[in-house]
Amino acid sequence: MSVCRLVSALSFAAAVSWAHAQPIEPISYGTTTDADSVLFSFTFDRSFDLAASDLFQVWAVDGYGLYDDTLNRIALEQPISLESEVAVARLLSPAATPVSVVSFREPAYGLNKAEIVSVTPFAPGTQDNGANDRGGWGAVQAYQDFSIVGNTLLIDVPFAALGVGSTFTYFFKTYEDGVGGVTEWLGRSNVNYTTPFAIPVPEPTTYAMLMVGLVAVGFSARRARARR
Repeated sequence: MSVCRLVSALSFAAAVSWAHAQPIEPISYGTTTDADSVLFSFTFDRSFDLAASDLFQVWAVDGYGLYDDTLNRIALEQPISLESEVAVARLLSPAATPVSVVSFREPAYGLNKAEIVSVTPFAPGTQDNGANDRGGWGAVQAYQDFSIVGNTLLIDVPFAALGVGSTFTYFFKTYEDGVGGVTEWLGRSNVNYTTPFAIPVPEPTTYAMLMVGLVAVGFSARRARARR
């Protein structure tokens, strides 16, 4: 093989490898509710592949309050990391809005199902949720089948497992092992998004400062309440 052909072949292989190493990105998505469940539909730029270490989480919060607040903050050009903010709020206050996570990943337990996890108001790893504990974040409420048709992932989740009603806000991230998150996308129930609604996520340094600030504010508030 000539040097030129060898270089071309290696370049092509590297390009293919790099392309697949990037996390999947949504092209469109939406939800449809009926009396007792919600059907999520996500269409990506390539097929979702658990065997290739694609990871995907959907966070669901009851009501549209979070959606409206996020729109206001985007209008003010504020960087937002809803996953960290919602999780910290749940960790610091049992009164915070309940949150559920639908997690798609290469299962460590031999189950090709999504996990529906209820986020609990405790620091990860400090509570005992028994055998259903999901990494300290909360108990698995259900394991749910999902299907992949071409580049579209479909999953029907009962409201009872998700912990929300027919009116809810959701946001999600896609991952790939060793690559990390792409960004966060926002939606609300019974709306179809033909163009992804990206949330302006802060830079890593800003993200770290945000986490520290949120934790500090939360603990200060708890100490203030304790003195009363």
